[in-house]
Amino acid sequence: MGYNFISCDRDQQFLMPPSLNEWLPKDHLARFVVEMVDMLDLSAFYARRREDGWGRAAYDPKMMVVLLIYAYATGTRSARKIEARLIEDVAFRFIAANETPDHATVARFAKNHEAELADLFDQVLRLAAEIGLVKVGLVALDSTRIKADASPGANHSMDWIRQEVDKIIKEARAIDEEEDRPARAFVRRRHPPRSRRTRQPSRPPARRQSPT
Repeated sequence: MGYNFISCDRDQQFLMPPSLNEWLPKDHLARFVVEMVDMLDLSAFYARRREDGWGRAAYDPKMMVVLLIYAYATGTRSARKIEARLIEDVAFRFIAANETPDHATVARFAKNHEAELADLFDQVLRLAAEIGLVKVGLVALDSTRIKADASPGANHSMDWIRQEVDKIIKEARAIDEEEDRPARAFVRRRHPPRSRRTRQPSRPPARRQSPT
């Protein structure tokens, strides 16, 4: 008699439900972030995009905003790690609808929209706090502040959330710059500035011979 194991056939047609909407529980944080961003003003993110359809196709700013807010809120601050999560993590794949922007695209979007992203991140976390989603283990914020704010009789001013947001945005920017440092150094070595390139000695001009 053989072992009684649950089948693990990686050649089967579907390893996951065919619909992205079935990948996550109904109360998952990723769904909350998607729904909150849908209700917020994203006009600043679309202002730099052409409305006539010309130019190179870009990822939808709404998807990029949700991706970054969810990543930052759950402790993923590195654009390179976000790129990996888009392949490995079901929630990230749900948010991006199985699209996979690379780390350079993610970092560039975050850098170009840093102020607007911070404002939306702050709004989403305030809404999350109001309905009790901001807590230790669910949203990666300062656990001490979360516990203090939740204590009886505490001052429920949520200005500290903006402080956390600014700290997270700054941390993410620093991580991306540090992780890109080796790549930039490699490019500089391969393509040094003209002033540093070795110049070939020029030949002296040929001397004219006087007619005899």
